[in-house]
Order: sequence, then structure tokens, then C-alpha cells
Amino acid sequence: MKHVRGLLDGEARPDDGRILDPLGSIFVHNISKIYESRRGAVAALAPVTFDVASGDLVAIVGQSGCGKSTLLRMIAGLVNPSAGTIRIGTQKYKGAPPSVRYVFQDYASSLFPWKTVDENLQFGIRHSAPGAQIEDVDAECRRLRTLIALPDIGQRYPWELSGGMQQRVAIARALAAQPKIILLDEAFSSVDALSRSKLQDMTRTLWRQLGTTILFVTHDVEEAVYLANRILVLGPRGGGIIADIASNLPMARTQIETRESLEFLAMRRELINLIQA
Repeated sequence: MKHVRGLLDGEARPDDGRILDPLGSIFVHNISKIYESRRGAVAALAPVTFDVASGDLVAIVGQSGCGKSTLLRMIAGLVNPSAGTIRIGTQKYKGAPPSVRYVFQDYASSLFPWKTVDENLQFGIRHSAPGAQIEDVDAECRRLRTLIALPDIGQRYPWELSGGMQQRVAIARALAAQPKIILLDEAFSSVDALSRSKLQDMTRTLWRQLGTTILFVTHDVEEAVYLANRILVLGPRGGGIIADIASNLPMARTQIETRESLEFLAMRRELINLIQA
């Protein structure tokens, strides 16, 4: 906790020299979720406590039904916790934090199909986080399209794009709001394998360029190992956090060399053993 407490005192300086905003830090304290059903109370998530440093890239993994998406939705303010507190920077929130944006798994439902790519991006710009200043909307749309390596699709509609391209636009629209934190909920699981690998690499590139905090849920262990600097493992049936693992992979990663490295294979094995235990 020493490093994260320091975030509240001013600036966070990671190893690559970036200066990060302390509003990008997440503090989760004893939050849990219980749903009422005809058969009584169902614990969707046991109390969990953890923090995410500003500018970090963290994965949440676990078996189906362990509460991964429930946890992410509570941080996003889409679901109210049954107990506990969530802070973004120094502020406690029960609703949707204004500096947080959430990217859904279903890219087809994330974008307005009757609006062009630029019109979708403009929607994100109009709903920017407090303090964001964007004077030239057209220039900002061009910048966002360049960030996702799709510079020439501004006048195309989502239904004219592939699934991977649509999900890139959904991420760009989230970035258009200039958030401090991006939450990805199985955001790459609905696209083909090649598009998925491109989205993974794009995510790490954007993370290093922008310094945005990224917290993502995935059921794909290899994706978690490849993308994240830190991995939280949830126990089965809402059992809470059973492991918190820091990555020992280098910052620079490639789909072939990294995935064939001994460090990658060792982390993959450790995670699979934890999840299946």
C-alpha cells in the first residue's frame, strides 16, 4: 500500500517517467454483493479489498460465476454494492464516477448504428469527464481515429466495419471522454482470434501512450498474462480474492516471443492451478 498512498500526496511517477493523475487510482474496501432470490440470499461476491495505482493495467480472472463482472460493474457504478466503499482518488462514489468509462463485451450494442464513427466519437466528447477541455471536435475525432489505427473511417457506419474495428471505435469513444480510468468487461471475447490479438496490442500501446488506468475482466488466462502488469484471481462462487500476482514480464511484449517465454508459461501455469484448485 505504500506506493498507492503516495498517489494521494501528489504525482505518481512510474518507471517510464510518465506523470500520472492521482484521480486514476481505485480503492475498494470490503465491497460485497448479495442478491435476493425466491430461495433466499445469494452471495454473488464475498467482501473484497484491493487498490489499483494510477496508470496501472490490472486484470481480474476466475471461473464463470465468481463475480468478476459484478465487481467491475460496482466500480463503474452500474451496480450498487451491498456493503463496502469504493473511492476514485479521494472521492467515495455510489453512482457512476465521472472520470470512469466502461467498455462492454458486445460491441454491436455499444455504438449507435445510425451514427457515423465520428458522430459516435462526438457523443463521447460531449460527455467528457469534468475538467476536460476540447476546443476542436473535428481534430479530436481525427486524433482518436489515429490512436486506434483507423484514421480514414470517420464517415463510415458501425455496421460497415468488422467486429474488431467496431470494438476499437468503442474504445476510442470511451477515450473521447478523457477518462482517468477505463474498465473493460470481456471486451475482446466477441471477436476473432486475429482481431483479439490486435486489440490486445492496441490496448497496451494506448495504455503506455496515455497513462490511463485500465482494469479489465477476462476469462482468458493467456490474455490476462499477456496484457496485465498485475492479476487479481477471484475464488469460485463469489469467494473473493484468492491471489494478487504481480507480473514479471518485460514492459515491451509481442504476441509470439512473449507467449513463448518461460516467464509467460510459468505465470500461465500458476494462474490455471489457482483457478482450477
